[in-house]
Amino acid sequence: MKIGYVIDKFPKVSETFIYNEVEGLSKKQDLRVFSIEDVDEEAPEDIEVVYGKKFYRKGIKGIGSFLKGNLLDRSMIETYYNMVASKFKKHADDLNMIHRHFPTNSVVYYLANELEIPYTITTHARDIFAEERYG
Repeated sequence: MKIGYVIDKFPKVSETFIYNEVEGLSKKQDLRVFSIEDVDEEAPEDIEVVYGKKFYRKGIKGIGSFLKGNLLDRSMIETYYNMVASKFKKHADDLNMIHRHFPTNSVVYYLANELEIPYTITTHARDIFAEERYG
């Protein structure tokens, strides 16, 4: 079974628990990480990572902040997430399932629907108390 992990940034210093989980799973499972944003740090060689483009994210977030409160705001953010999922789809045809920590964006939903495979999400205590966030 090949699993895809959709992560905002990988590796991310403040999310060592995700890094440790990915590192451990990659030793036992066929795993591919999809990092929505590019990062300055390098991932370990034994972990396959597909990176998105952070300038698209910043551009859409900037427009979204400007239009905050309008229906167009949410639709633009969702358009961005769908674009990211489409980019990742080119590298995901061999996946059997997708996983994500934190329900903060819908990239995993769009990607799983495009591929017609199941997805799972791990939530954390902070998700219960976090304000709604678009990005």
